[in-house]
Amino acid sequence: DKGACAGQGGSVRRVIVGAGEYRLDGLSFAGVSFLGGAGAQNTVFQGAMVGFRTGAIVSGVTVAGGGAACLHAGAGEDPTFADCAFVGSAGAGVICGGGSRFEACIVGDNADAGIVCLPNAAPSFSACVIADNAAEGIRADHGRVTLDACEIRGNRSDGLKLSSMEAVLQRCTISDNARIGISVGGTSRCEECTAEENGGAGIQLWSGAAEVVGCKVASNRGGGIVCGSGSAASLSGCVVFRNTNTGRGGGIVVGGCSPAITDCTIAGNYSPYDGGGLYVSDGSPQVANCVFADNLASQGGAVCCTGGVPTFTHCTFTGNAAASQGGAFFINATGVLGASARVLSSIIWENGEPAIAFGEGDAEIGYSCVQAVRGYATPWPGAGNIQADPCFSGWDTRDVVHVDQAAPADGDGSAAAPYADILRGLEYGLALARTSPCVGAGADETTMGADRGICERRGVPMRTVFVAAGTYEGGWIGVGHPARLVGAGREACTIEATLFGLPGRSSVSGVTIAHGVMGAMLLAGEGTQSVNRVTVAGNNGHAHCGVVTCVNCEPRFGNCIFSSNVNSSRGILYGREASAALVNCVFAANEGACALSSSVCEGPVCVPTSTFAFANCTLIDNHGAPADTGTAEFTNCIIWNCIRNGAPVVPAAASLHSCLTDRDPLVESRGVIDFSRVTAIVQYGRTVNVPDFVVEVPDYRLRADSPAVDAGTAGGAPDVDLDDHGRPCGNAVDIGAYERGDCPDLAHGFRRGDANDDGRLNIADAVYTLAFLFARGSPPKCLDAADANDDGRLTIADALGVLTYLFRRAQDLEPPFDRCGRDPSPDPLGCMESANCAGK
Repeated sequence: DKGACAGQGGSVRRVIVGAGEYRLDGLSFAGVSFLGGAGAQNTVFQGAMVGFRTGAIVSGVTVAGGGAACLHAGAGEDPTFADCAFVGSAGAGVICGGGSRFEACIVGDNADAGIVCLPNAAPSFSACVIADNAAEGIRADHGRVTLDACEIRGNRSDGLKLSSMEAVLQRCTISDNARIGISVGGTSRCEECTAEENGGAGIQLWSGAAEVVGCKVASNRGGGIVCGSGSAASLSGCVVFRNTNTGRGGGIVVGGCSPAITDCTIAGNYSPYDGGGLYVSDGSPQVANCVFADNLASQGGAVCCTGGVPTFTHCTFTGNAAASQGGAFFINATGVLGASARVLSSIIWENGEPAIAFGEGDAEIGYSCVQAVRGYATPWPGAGNIQADPCFSGWDTRDVVHVDQAAPADGDGSAAAPYADILRGLEYGLALARTSPCVGAGADETTMGADRGICERRGVPMRTVFVAAGTYEGGWIGVGHPARLVGAGREACTIEATLFGLPGRSSVSGVTIAHGVMGAMLLAGEGTQSVNRVTVAGNNGHAHCGVVTCVNCEPRFGNCIFSSNVNSSRGILYGREASAALVNCVFAANEGACALSSSVCEGPVCVPTSTFAFANCTLIDNHGAPADTGTAEFTNCIIWNCIRNGAPVVPAAASLHSCLTDRDPLVESRGVIDFSRVTAIVQYGRTVNVPDFVVEVPDYRLRADSPAVDAGTAGGAPDVDLDDHGRPCGNAVDIGAYERGDCPDLAHGFRRGDANDDGRLNIADAVYTLAFLFARGSPPKCLDAADANDDGRLTIADALGVLTYLFRRAQDLEPPFDRCGRDPSPDPLGCMESANCAGK
């Protein structure tokens, strides 16, 4: 007998819970219409919450612990949860079986997925954070899920794993998950979302129609966007930036489908194999109005196709590079499918050499601007093709910018407010100048390339980027257009990245380059590059390139140190169709070997199809032979203790002039070197062993009793040594990079281009140089001044360089130009007299 009452009570109840900790102990909330706490930080329930019905609202509570889940929202029920937290479950955070709504909730630190959706569930999430769960952030199969303005981060599997789902994501950030950011199979739309820094792909699409619109996909470690078999994907208005992959395809991977890719920027991506920007293994993607810039790969820096026929219309390819071949395109069928590419109304410019390469495949290119490719007709074969500088807007009006890692992130690049990131200093505009030959030259009188606007005039032709002291991590940094990178000194400024591109007239000085993903430097593109006072240390090479690789270019290395690097394939310094000069350089404590068709090379220098000239260099204590035979010339060089198979070796057929190869050079200290010592670093989520061979730092300066003292020849010797001491310092020039003694530098300052030394730059300087070269005229008093392009030689190109500056004003000559100064890149020319710059 429980008594009698006047009437029946309500079927639901509103419950207000104060601050405190409460145990659920199997309670059901089936009869509760509203459960309100004092805030998620203040009202905590221990256990599992179950039983809420459609229309119920839960607000301001935390549910912690629980067995299978903190919250079980049953099938067919649609409760709402606002400002709640579901944390610390021994299973999932939330199990959804119906159309539950979650607003401003936190789901984290659970032992399984953050949220598990049962088949046919249709939950929605707004402004929620789903983080740090032991499995996926959200795992769902057969149903519908909607997310708006949510964060899914730090989960130890995929951020979102949605199978056979209808999914809508808007304004969400999916970041730092251990595997894939967003994995979707089914009909989906992802709009204005960010997928970044995930351990796998940023976005993976498979088996269904998918739209990805206006998204940023960046810094993921399994590729940016993967379009898998059966997907019908459309990518539009996206930025795919700085993604990498352990396999093929850094930016976008296409296999077994033909997505439409429009209005996208695919930039700064990297693959150690094929397709830095886009890899197509089986499919015919339609790519329109897209930019491919500053992507890096072994083959196909921008695009690699091994099966299918991708089509590119109104696209721009620039600043991309490949260690082996195909800076812009590599087309090579590897299976039963053929491989080809169709390119229309596009721009392919400054992508290294060769920019376009083929294995088993071809390309049809028309109405496009294509930079000359060695071995092919100029312009590229095809209707309407041209070869002419497209006249990008390029660098803005600033010829100098500053970078300091310690600066705030919102700097403007000035000396007072520097950028914090080197990449900011290298940003390059791709709008076309109104006078561009590409305007109106595409098919149907359209403009070639991706539409990035038209500007009235181009920016400055060259940019100098001053880099302050510090360590700058980057993995890979593209310098796709002429620029000078000037560090605060190699002892103070370290760039941990592969520098690639660096077309003619570019230079790097005053830095240490270490821990690059594909060696230290990849110099690709016609012209002369200058590398001065740079240390290359702690780098692993690559199967297709050296630690430093020179392709179809004429680099000059002055006062550089190559130490503690390793390459099992292409040596430390590798050249292909290159002509390089090295002055006052040291190669020490390096290990490497390379094998190239009929030419076998082991050791620090591999030059199978190149000509390298060494002047006053020291090659000592390396593992492997010093150079590929017959392709290198050594003057005043020390070559000692280069070991192969336990026996010391010297280059058998190389040209040696006044070199020391048969006796110990007797240097101050050989230090302690251990070729088995490595250091483990974490690079893009993976542990990598980098060489750290130098246990005690050696000192390769000459002792007083060294046989290298006064044993060299003056011909071809630079004016100073690696320490900037005057040379010679004694009765004759010393052999090696260091001159014994502390003599002052007697060389004069000069002004570049002033060949006749009258203090003015005019047509008379070009005439003076031409008279010396072709009419037996008097030699310039200062050879460095006449060397207008600073390539270490006097040729007709120097006279043409002066004339080009005078009458086209395209760009300044190399420094020192606007005032008297010293040559920043030592070479054998020297400047022993300059009346106009005496004492300056």
